[in-house]
Amino acid sequence: MRSMTGYGRCNFKQNHFSINVEAKAVNHRFFECNPRIPQMFLSLEEDIQSCLHSKVKRGKIDLFIHIEKGELVKQRLVIDYDLLSEYTRIAEELKSTSQEIDGVLDINTLILQDQLVKRVEVEREDLEEAKKMIVSAVEACVDSLIEMKSREGKQLKLDLFNQLNQMKKIILEIETKAPELNRLLQQKMQDRIAQSLADLNESIMDRIITEACIYAEKADINEELVRLQSHIAHFTDICDQEDYPIGRKLDFLVQEMNREVNTIGSKINDATIRQLVVSLKSYIEKIKEQVQNVE
Repeated sequence: MRSMTGYGRCNFKQNHFSINVEAKAVNHRFFECNPRIPQMFLSLEEDIQSCLHSKVKRGKIDLFIHIEKGELVKQRLVIDYDLLSEYTRIAEELKSTSQEIDGVLDINTLILQDQLVKRVEVEREDLEEAKKMIVSAVEACVDSLIEMKSREGKQLKLDLFNQLNQMKKIILEIETKAPELNRLLQQKMQDRIAQSLADLNESIMDRIITEACIYAEKADINEELVRLQSHIAHFTDICDQEDYPIGRKLDFLVQEMNREVNTIGSKINDATIRQLVVSLKSYIEKIKEQVQNVE
């Protein structure tokens, strides 16, 4: 079992550059990844997304990749010679139009013109190697993230099993009380009908008592208790045996547990069992909250 929340980090250094990758995961119904990648490495986004999704199936992940370029990129100045020719031509043309215009083109002025002299980055030949290192760093970061998610998942599992064990105790208590409750309910209904219909003939009274017994049987909660125990057993098996992702399956079972408990509460008119039903609902609500954190 894994938690959907976690944090991972990886630092990698080489002669020409250093890589720092961080991953933060939070709850989300589906898988969502938001990688923050430096502009010059945007071509890696698809590989990074694929790497993450192959290891994490649910949750929202924010991935931050910081690169200290070092000597990965060199900067050069590039001159637009066609534009320089235009500057020279215009200067000569201006001088020829009037004797009052004097002077020469100043190189210090020209070199400061952004459109004439541009600064560009030139990739080193080992940039491809750097890209491979980035992907490796991301993989290591995700492994670190999964390790934390697994640790938190173990704690989640312990808490969930504790809640389930408490539910089992309550169910056992309800099972112990339910038969006697059914017997008392049937006897009470028979006595009440017998008292109010004492003056009716035996045939009619037998039919009414039969219908009352049928009603009492409808109030029987044995089926709901059996299904509730089955859901708990299935929940436990999934946690113990199945690999991730299991969060959606567990969430569905919690809904089924809640449905059975609600049915029990609607059938029973006994204060003691109603109080036990309230306790069951409380544990189910706690389980529901925890399951929202399971991948």
